[in-house]
Amino acid sequence: MGLQFNANWNERSIPWHCRLQTRVTVGVLLIFVVVFGVAAHFMIEYEQELIEKQRINISKQLGDVLTNTLSAEMMKGDRESKSKDKVWERVEELTDKMRDASGALRIQVLSQEGEVLVGTDFALESHEYDKEADPECAACHVHGATEFPSIVLQQNGDRSVMRTITPIEKRRECNECHEKDETNFLGMISIDFDYTPIQLENERKRLRFMMVVVLTGVLLFFGIYVMIRRQVLSPLQTLMDASRHLARGQYDARLEIRGENEISRLGETFNHVASEIQKANEILAVESENNYQSAITDGLTGFRNKVYGEEALNEAVANSQECDEPLGVLMVDLDHFKRVNDTHGHLAGDRVLKETARQIRQLLHYSDVPVRYGGEEFMIILANTDHAGLETVGERLRARLEEKQFVIDDEGSTIQVTASIGGTLCRKNDMQIEQVIERADNALYQAKGSGRNRLVIVLKEE
Repeated sequence: MGLQFNANWNERSIPWHCRLQTRVTVGVLLIFVVVFGVAAHFMIEYEQELIEKQRINISKQLGDVLTNTLSAEMMKGDRESKSKDKVWERVEELTDKMRDASGALRIQVLSQEGEVLVGTDFALESHEYDKEADPECAACHVHGATEFPSIVLQQNGDRSVMRTITPIEKRRECNECHEKDETNFLGMISIDFDYTPIQLENERKRLRFMMVVVLTGVLLFFGIYVMIRRQVLSPLQTLMDASRHLARGQYDARLEIRGENEISRLGETFNHVASEIQKANEILAVESENNYQSAITDGLTGFRNKVYGEEALNEAVANSQECDEPLGVLMVDLDHFKRVNDTHGHLAGDRVLKETARQIRQLLHYSDVPVRYGGEEFMIILANTDHAGLETVGERLRARLEEKQFVIDDEGSTIQVTASIGGTLCRKNDMQIEQVIERADNALYQAKGSGRNRLVIVLKEE
């Protein structure tokens, strides 16, 4: 009888949020979103900063040109004794040209006090800005942008404006006219650029970049997912399936090893463990079968022992009742067997028992079950045997033992031994084997009581 797998093991299903596939997928997605999101943010901010720096450089260049031009015109006007109005007219013409060339919205030259000296917006000529009250000035002064060049982004209706304020530094040649001025700058140059196209372009670039990031992320994600699924998840699933077979007692489960990596090594380890378990199970099965056979077999005669005999009789009675087939039982007891042990010794008695068992076996059909029921007592379960068959087998066995010369030692000494035999048939109202055994025992006692060495069959309760 082989081992049966009866371990109390219940395979638990893995919740979806705990599955390796889900965790790897979410992990890869989170890493991608964080890395590419941060990268996209910094790249867009960096590009916007580059554009702002470019505008600032343009403003500085325009401011330097205006400063140099203003200084040159002033010096030229002094030498040629021209009026200052002519000088400012030339500066105003220059601001118009510079505005058209640079794409600026407005260029203004302001004094230290914030008065517009000249500019491209004629409506603001002679206008004096109040740095605390004027909203255009408050963007720089109130919010702390006091260093030059100052940069401020303002929203003017639907238009975003980037304004740069560049100082007109006081030079050595300016001291003749501005000797009393103690400050380091004589005025300011304000240049406004339309920042709306830049913002719209940044938004379009951001959108395009995000689309590229998303597309790249999707492709990268699926590439990583397919690779992980093929290299990790699928082999692990195969290993889990094989482990389930092994846990259910299917010890021949093996994995097909492919590749040279950690999972293939794990598969080789699984195959080795499964092979060792299979070998151990086969050994245990053989040992278990041997132990079982030893437990149900009488060591001296080779017959089944009493415990197994009663189980076999119980099964035979149930089959007889279900199939309506006859069933016979013989109880065989050797006459005066104690005298054999006392006279010739227990070894001689064992030889007599073994030879008796051999004689019984020779008379029986393969479906009959001989049982050593006690010391010198045997029970024989005769399947599909009626009253006539029971008498035939019982009488043949009695006569055969009576005629047999039993060898009791190595020198060939022999003795004669007879047996008393009681028999009965299973009846339809026999619900327990004790009823059958009791009738067979009663028949055996009658055989002994009537002189021994005879067969008695009892079919009814007495």
